Amino acid sequence: MLHKLLILLILFFSISCSPKPTEIPNHLSFAVPYDPDTLDPHAWDTLSSIAIAAHFYEGLVTVDANLNLQPGLAVGWQNPDSYTWILHLRPKIRFHSGKELTSKDVVYSIQRLKSNPGLEMSIYVRNVAEIRAKDNLTLEIKTVRPSSVFLNKIRLISIVPEGSSAKKLDNVEDGTGPYRLLEWKKGEVVRMIRNEDYWGRKPFLRRADFILRQSPQEAVESLRSGRSQFVQCNSKQLEKTASSGGFQVLRSDSLFVKYIGFDLSPAHNPSNPFSNKLIRKAIHHGVNRKEMVSKLSFYAMPATQPIPISVFGYNPEIPLVASDCHAASSLFRSSGWNASEPLVIHSREIFKETGLIVQHELTSCGIPVKIKIVPDAQFFEMRRKGQVLSYISRYGCTTGDASDLMEDLFYSTDRAGLLEGLSSSKYSHPSLEGTAPDSLPVMEHRRTSLQTIMSMLMDDLLLVPLYVDQDAYAVKKSYKWHPRYDSLILASEVNRAGL
Repeated sequence: MLHKLLILLILFFSISCSPKPTEIPNHLSFAVPYDPDTLDPHAWDTLSSIAIAAHFYEGLVTVDANLNLQPGLAVGWQNPDSYTWILHLRPKIRFHSGKELTSKDVVYSIQRLKSNPGLEMSIYVRNVAEIRAKDNLTLEIKTVRPSSVFLNKIRLISIVPEGSSAKKLDNVEDGTGPYRLLEWKKGEVVRMIRNEDYWGRKPFLRRADFILRQSPQEAVESLRSGRSQFVQCNSKQLEKTASSGGFQVLRSDSLFVKYIGFDLSPAHNPSNPFSNKLIRKAIHHGVNRKEMVSKLSFYAMPATQPIPISVFGYNPEIPLVASDCHAASSLFRSSGWNASEPLVIHSREIFKETGLIVQHELTSCGIPVKIKIVPDAQFFEMRRKGQVLSYISRYGCTTGDASDLMEDLFYSTDRAGLLEGLSSSKYSHPSLEGTAPDSLPVMEHRRTSLQTIMSMLMDDLLLVPLYVDQDAYAVKKSYKWHPRYDSLILASEVNRAGL
């Protein structure tokens, strides 16, 4: 009897003292380079705004990491004719304030953008001619023209409650998304907590903190110190740091292309040197893209055109232009530009490294250039006032379709530049007047048409493409996550490893 009791006691203590399975924290800190200046999901068409707003707000449709369309707030839709879309909302969805979602909220959201072109996301509803609620859960949208990518564009429109004011949306979120706002310290951090009443699958992460405005150096240090367990950082030092800390490094081509853009509007500056195509060509030939990519402290690929290969409409026949200083200096001399001061190219502060490399390469080719680095707020204000004739920035076809770029370059009267809703170039190609790129013939005919326009664009050099951004991330190996083409980090897509 004593022998049996002893065995039972040994078994009891061996079980009670055995190690418990490792708990995976459902609270994660993300170090990211962006820094939104408002919570209004309609205000800015920038990665900074969309990346944060996507946690709180949702659109009628959504996309997966590969940009494939999926139902969102709309559970289904029909396209009875080429100008009409009927969408059916999911029932019993509530905003974070408790208000139930109805068709009136969708009508209000789209009409808010239609009536206020100063809201940059309005570019995605320009093709909406009319929208009406057929009943509480059914919408009818009439378009100005047929569009094969209509759903891809309106998926970027966040639905806000009917009657939402700009003042409220600026600082307080009220969406239907998987997370609610806990705290926002501008320029520092956005803290969010899981929406326990979310209509869809609840995310694994109960809480997510986005540490904002992290430079590559700061992100690497944040990873090293343990302040962050997930970082977005294109620094080439990332793999070295992550390899010794139990992290996995993930890399992916993005939709975003860095470029040198030009304001070609005569109204802004009649003596604009960049309106001379020979100067634009000189810059195009003077930039050594392969050398630039090798010098950058982050990952990138040389660009042949303003869109990456993953975007529908990419033209594989456009070659990578090799650097040719002799041709560049000859073109510049032929332009007849005899200014006593160097050409000025402005650069947003976050693109300072690129700007300085551009300055060195062009100056080495006999093209006098000065890069002026300015903070984002000042840069955008100068752009609005027409005080920036050339600039370094980035552009991404967020629908995955080249028509985004084509519309902005060739067809827009209110957003003709290539920079976050700011009017600049007022450029159009005579042979394309009256044509809409998203109404071009479908499938391969449409692809061919877009590729033809891309060649024309590169011939006129409305912009000079530099390189395609490659996103790099470091994530704790205990978590599972896949990069997205649109460069968004969605906390709802992070899960335990092995699931």
